[in-house]
Amino acid sequence: MGTIPSTIVDCIFFKAREVDAIESKACMIACDINATGEREILGVRIGGSESESFWKNTSDWVKGRNFKGVLLVVSDQHIGLVNAVRCYFN
Repeated sequence: MGTIPSTIVDCIFFKAREVDAIESKACMIACDINATGEREILGVRIGGSESESFWKNTSDWVKGRNFKGVLLVVSDQHIGLVNAVRCYFN
């Protein structure tokens, strides 16, 4: 039995210096797992927060790279991510 082509997405937060202040930044990581089980990093994006607009912008960017065939998205169900997936991958 083969692996279901899937995408794993998540966001981690880190602190970064912006001019004279330390700010929290969101780092989105998207990883594809293809039908043979091989993993490939699709992209890493940095944003100010894990907002719906951040996820939609990132989804648009991934889709613009001619990424197709997503059967399963694995995430922590962040509402912004869920809405972006529904908008861009349905």
